[in-house]
Amino acid sequence: MSTTLLNKWLRFILVIACALVGTIVLYYVVKYTYPFVIAVLIAIMLNPVISFLERLTKLPRAVSVVLVLAGFLVLVSGLVAILIVELINGTSFLAARIPGQFKELIRFTEEFASYYLGPIYEKMNDLVDMLEPSQQDLVTGQLKKLGEDIAAAGALVIQHLLQAISQSLIKLPSYFSIWLFSLLGTFFICKDWYKLKAAFFRFLPSSFTTSTSTLYQGLKQAFLGYLKAQLLLIFITFLLVWTGLLLLKVDYALTVAFITALIDLLPYVGTGIIFLPWIVYVFFTGNYSLTIGLTVLYGVVVIQRQISEPKILSANIGVNPLAMLVCLFVGFQLFGLWGLIAGPVVLVMVTTFIKSGLLTQLWIFVKG
Repeated sequence: MSTTLLNKWLRFILVIACALVGTIVLYYVVKYTYPFVIAVLIAIMLNPVISFLERLTKLPRAVSVVLVLAGFLVLVSGLVAILIVELINGTSFLAARIPGQFKELIRFTEEFASYYLGPIYEKMNDLVDMLEPSQQDLVTGQLKKLGEDIAAAGALVIQHLLQAISQSLIKLPSYFSIWLFSLLGTFFICKDWYKLKAAFFRFLPSSFTTSTSTLYQGLKQAFLGYLKAQLLLIFITFLLVWTGLLLLKVDYALTVAFITALIDLLPYVGTGIIFLPWIVYVFFTGNYSLTIGLTVLYGVVVIQRQISEPKILSANIGVNPLAMLVCLFVGFQLFGLWGLIAGPVVLVMVTTFIKSGLLTQLWIFVKG
């Protein structure tokens, strides 16, 4: 092997090693300093507003940061307060309605069991009576074991649910401290934005400065575009659900639509968490018109999401819709539900790296 070819391979191995080490370091940095990662993301989102206010009012940078951050806090707190009020109202409504509905469900279940399951039970009893005593004992034992297994599974589900609730309550102080550190980090990052930016670029080689700046701008636009796309998708879901529930004359349509739109952020599962149990419940309570209406509404919401998500994401992030669709599918196949988020992120990063010219410079470095 010639010396030139050996040097190329060594440089290639060096680039791969640096990429792997960088990925591992980034993983642990994010894992242990994620409140400050959140602060960086919030700062990227708020910095254009802060800079605009600073230019418009000629106020000191720190004052502009405080004003914009206060406005951001008021907005977030207002949304959380509205959500809590709506949840309380909805819970009060359910507390008043559920006992009566539960009795109706029990009555319907009893009628269903006596009409459909009663004859089947009698036939099974006749078949069991025809068996030998040892076989009857075996069937009875298996049925008893099945009942015990079902009861144990139900108890386990309730136990896990209660544990999840208790763990969430225990972690409330931790969530508060994370939010506090994120806000403080956002303030200092925004206040010293240009100093931090200049210090970062000072450590880079001059040949990488332009490419890194392009990469940063591309990732920032992609991040803001992703937020814009998700907000637009949530808004579309909210309008569809709200309009549909109003047409179906469902009580607290606004509350249900708001909660459903937020849950729609969950990858792949989304609105099914709300609609599927609801559809099953109204079916078994005999409200067939509402069952059909909710089923149609759920179908419209799901189809709309599947059709519009690749187009809206590609339009706001700046990638080809077909490439976005492929990344969504591949991400889901490789990583499950979280792959629906990871796929577009990886596509955006690769596209931005190519546009920034960093890959070209790395290739030139490898070639020597």
